[in-house]
Amino acid sequence: MTIRQIEWGSSDYGRALVLRNEILSAPLGSTVFKRDLREEEAYLHYAAIADDGEVVGTLMLRPESDEQVHMQQVATSEKIRGTGIGRELVAFAHEDAHKRGYKRIELDSREGAMRFYAHMGYKVCGETRWPRPDLPLTPMCLEL
Repeated sequence: MTIRQIEWGSSDYGRALVLRNEILSAPLGSTVFKRDLREEEAYLHYAAIADDGEVVGTLMLRPESDEQVHMQQVATSEKIRGTGIGRELVAFAHEDAHKRGYKRIELDSREGAMRFYAHMGYKVCGETRWPRPDLPLTPMCLEL
């Protein structure tokens, strides 16, 4: 297993899109492939890649200012959940963001992931919003 930054538009990015679609979009009756993904070129992309090349975890950091990034599109394959790889992926992104001079990470957590982020040191930092009736998102923040 390798955890590393990946490049927008690369084959690893394409495999990360497939995982994001499977885990995050399809269950909501949507698809990531109908979105204009060009804005993601400016984001930092990370992946956990199995020895066979399969992307089993992915996330993005969207720069919001010189000191803050927004973590989004965090997805892990069902088969690696509970193994610690998701935690390692997030920790890798934290370390890289810190090295780049960022001081704060924000994210919008789905209800089922809040405990995971709380264990990673995140705290609720705003009111839950409902972009869809079936999708409550709670802002969480981490000071690096």
